[in-house]
Amino acid sequence: MIKIDFSNIKTTLKGSNLAPSGINVTVKKISKRDTKYGEKLVLDFHENNSEMFVNETQLKTMQYLFGHNPKNWLEKTLHLTSKDTDYGPTIVISEKKTNAMFTQ
Repeated sequence: MIKIDFSNIKTTLKGSNLAPSGINVTVKKISKRDTKYGEKLVLDFHENNSEMFVNETQLKTMQYLFGHNPKNWLEKTLHLTSKDTDYGPTIVISEKKTNAMFTQ
């Protein structure tokens, strides 16, 4: 019997596979990967062994939120949502969505 180890298979997040409410994810690792479009930055998340290829807009958002040093992005929690563009759905990055508590 052949055993297959699926533990290293990653889920690549795309705008088309996010729920309308979005998801919260925490950055575990940052790397670069060669693609047919050139070298791309990749964020790996703790949740569901998932990853995301970063485009220029997402890169600028990460730099705005957490600074230009990618090491400062590690363990940051992000809220990812989907937005339709002329090129199809894309992922929009924002700071973690929290449930605000109101007190009187």
